[in-house]
Amino acid sequence: MKKTKKASLPDEEAKPVESIIARIRWSRPYLNPALRRIAEYVLKSPELVKSGSINELARACEVSESTITRFVRTVNVSSFQQLKIKIAEELSSKSSRSVGDGEPRFVYEDITGSDDTATILSKISGRYIETVRDTLHALNISEIERAVDAIQKCGMMAFFALGSSTFAVENALMRFMRVGKQCQFFHDISFRQMAATVLNERSLAIGISNSGRTITTTSALK
Repeated sequence: MKKTKKASLPDEEAKPVESIIARIRWSRPYLNPALRRIAEYVLKSPELVKSGSINELARACEVSESTITRFVRTVNVSSFQQLKIKIAEELSSKSSRSVGDGEPRFVYEDITGSDDTATILSKISGRYIETVRDTLHALNISEIERAVDAIQKCGMMAFFALGSSTFAVENALMRFMRVGKQCQFFHDISFRQMAATVLNERSLAIGISNSGRTITTTSALK
């Protein structure tokens, strides 16, 4: 009798390592002006940050050293030294990967008025490719499997979102309804809070928020 080996994803038991550059990029729109300047500098010049001092970064961003420390804590890193180490490790990993897998290393740059069409397309596609890679490295396989199991078992899916996050909900409604799932999405804020109180054990509530802190969305889930 032929033995079969169970297929598995590589390192699925290991805890995923999130890209610090991706974390800073995703956090940037929600930071105050001073912290946003630091984020933009780190994203633009990670090589300088990994080899520089906290004082040099503070001067370059026109902020105090305490503001740099606050930024470091905001992106969930314990110290400025740890931030430098994480950036250095990530740059080294990406450099090795680009050599090892034969793929070009894409570095996103802001689009300028002098860019031609080909350059703009290259920058946009490079950003998307890097975002997909960063997301893949941050995914937790066990959490995805829990979500899949909950979706399979539920009788109805209720979505809660506001602002630009509603675009993701509209996409989800189309895809889940096409495979036979009952879905509801409440646009009105006050009605949304009332609807949340009548969900039962067969309902699955899904909140979508770019920042993870949208008040009406988190309140509905609570």
